[in-house]
Amino acid sequence: AMYDGDLETESCKEVLSNITQKGLKIRNFVTDENSKVSKMVRENFRSITHCLDVWHKARLIKKKLLKMAKKHSEILKFVPKIVNHFWYACQSCNKDPRVLLETFHGC
Repeated sequence: AMYDGDLETESCKEVLSNITQKGLKIRNFVTDENSKVSKMVRENFRSITHCLDVWHKARLIKKKLLKMAKKHSEILKFVPKIVNHFWYACQSCNKDPRVLLETFHGC
């Protein structure tokens, strides 16, 4: 096999290597939530900021809330509002994770 480990991580590493070796500068690299990719970028491409795809995070929040609603049905009516509030917090935080958390948590 060409790759010994995780195909997604190795593919991302190869793409980033090829692009940076051609002299192109990458500031941000956006993926879904994958801890192996995050670690690889952090360790091998220190000048690149790894960002998480907000759509995947919103989908994960909704999925977890719907799972909780199976045991606690009263949560169900709040799921769309919570997911919308997450989107609002993401859009209004000016790319500051601290502000995002404060807004989402209602602080």
